[in-house]
Amino acid sequence: MTEQANYYRKLSHSTYDCRYHIVFIPKYRYQVLENEKVRQFIQTVFEQICQWKDIELHQESFQKF
Repeated sequence: MTEQANYYRKLSHSTYDCRYHIVFIPKYRYQVLENEKVRQFIQTVFEQICQWKDIELHQESFQKF
């Protein structure tokens, strides 16, 4: 995915640049992301959703708390 400094999407009467910060927390905060298969599955699902909705994913990090 390319990252550009001035990337704006345009519609017929508007120009916009929406950015969201999404935090994914498993129920009860179990350490389910330690399992590599689960981590890969969740990453694949997020990538599919991004393709479907035409969204650019700039950074993905699965941090351990």
